[in-house]
Amino acid sequence: MTEKEIKTIVRATITELRQQGLLQENVKLCLQVAGQRLKDYYNGKTDTQLAEVLDRLRNDVYFEILPKYYKDGDTYETIAQDIHTSVSNVYHHKRRLCIEIYSELL
Repeated sequence: MTEKEIKTIVRATITELRQQGLLQENVKLCLQVAGQRLKDYYNGKTDTQLAEVLDRLRNDVYFEILPKYYKDGDTYETIAQDIHTSVSNVYHHKRRLCIEIYSELL
């Protein structure tokens, strides 16, 4: 069995457990893992798997929050002013996108 086949089986199993409510994500861990990978990526570290996930998310209305936060180091307040929304909206969508990224990186 190849590594790719094993990963496919593991992803399917995790997805099924989540759907049945038997497995829940530790949100803090999701945010830490995704956040670190985003920081590394935006600081020049090659991460083809993350690059593919980001390409799929580029059409998200709030996608620009990620490079502003992780690459430019902008604060929630600065980002909110730049994209004409509230700080809580920036926080919510950064968090949502990070959780989505984490889920796809499994």
